[in-house]
Amino acid sequence: PSAEGPTAICLVGGHGGEPLSAEFVNVLMRLFNGKLRWLAEGRAAEIVTETMTPRTARDLVARDLEA
Repeated sequence: PSAEGPTAICLVGGHGGEPLSAEFVNVLMRLFNGKLRWLAEGRAAEIVTETMTPRTARDLVARDLEA
C-alpha cells in the first residue's frame, strides 16, 4: 500500500459481455460517483476507490439493487 492508502480496482461487466443494464449503471453512478471509468463502450466499468475491495464494491451494488 502506498502513502495515499489502498486503491482497489474492481471491474464490473455484464454477464457474457452483455452491456450493463440501465438500472445497474444508475446504481454504479450513484455509489461510485467520480470513481468510474467506462471500458468496452459501456459494457464494463472500472471502479477505483481508496477504501473498497472489489468484493465490497460488488456487495454494495448487489445490496442496493435488492433494496
